[in-house]
Amino acid sequence: MDFARDELQEMIGDLSKKIFRGLVTSESLDGLEKSGTWMHRAAWGALAQSELLSAPLPESMGGMGCDIDALVVLLEQAGRTVAPVPLLETLVLGALPLVRFGTVEQQARYLDGVGAGRTILTAALTDAGSRLPLQPTTTATGVSGAVRLSGVKRTVAYADEAAFILATADTPSGTRLVIFAADDPGVSSTAQTATNGQPLFDLTLADVAAEVIGGEEAPAWLLDRANVGMAALSLGVARQALIMTANYVSERQQFGRPIGTFQAVSQRAADAWMDVEAMDVSLLQAAWRLSAGVAVGASVALARYWACEGGHRVVAAAQHLHGGMGFDRDYALYRYFLWSKRLEFGLGGGSAQLAEIGRLLAAGVD
Repeated sequence: MDFARDELQEMIGDLSKKIFRGLVTSESLDGLEKSGTWMHRAAWGALAQSELLSAPLPESMGGMGCDIDALVVLLEQAGRTVAPVPLLETLVLGALPLVRFGTVEQQARYLDGVGAGRTILTAALTDAGSRLPLQPTTTATGVSGAVRLSGVKRTVAYADEAAFILATADTPSGTRLVIFAADDPGVSSTAQTATNGQPLFDLTLADVAAEVIGGEEAPAWLLDRANVGMAALSLGVARQALIMTANYVSERQQFGRPIGTFQAVSQRAADAWMDVEAMDVSLLQAAWRLSAGVAVGASVALARYWACEGGHRVVAAAQHLHGGMGFDRDYALYRYFLWSKRLEFGLGGGSAQLAEIGRLLAAGVD
């Protein structure tokens, strides 16, 4: 097991860091909020121009053939600047399963324009009436690869921007992964707002034309990578919140000395640092296992647990050590707190992950 980044991963990390730090500033995010816009199109365009959006595409389509272990590097940098761009949705939830399970014809149809930033993809993995993504209430009827979808999908990100949406559906052969056009006449949406202000959509599907992607293993394969991708965003959010906190307690003076020199403050910051390290190593293990094709075991559940529990503790410590400054909307920390909570809720919370780890251990899975 080798967690060291290779040359390509280092390049992705360095280049994405420059793009996000240069474009996704507090001023630019303030501007988006004032205009009522969510997506940072300048950053998205720069990612396309730098060819980073081609990372998971096959070499035959001008891509780099990257797997989840390289994409988590990109996602962490997005989390460091809380960049509102559909990286998780387009690359992890869309491109990766299409590259892995799609036919040549499907890849040509659905991945065209992804690398250039023209085509946005997303996934609908949560259903009304079911807490379990692998037990959807949305049904797919039909023969062969062409099916018709009916049901309600919850909290779909970037449904208003996406050209195509991947979804889980219940079929006579079990749960399958399908894809459909976002502008199909049978798709209607209801807008919602997430904790961090992100637009989310409930989709009602009424006899929507769809196409099956892959076989019975595809839904679980995608769900593992979706969770690891969210954990990577959580790590980026938490790491930057900790860096902001370290800078603040090093500069904030009380009784003639930096507050970071007080034992209680330094201990709280040290605990947050250990949480970030645990988030990092558990994420690296899960991403490595998925990319290497070895048994995943409890690694994804462990990465989810630390993303939820560790992320929660880090941003809570950041708010506490900042005092009133942490709640000032003229100071960027509040965004990191809200993003962390949004990701924690999306991952299901620490208690649920701990229960899942216990179930896996009891079943002899390590």
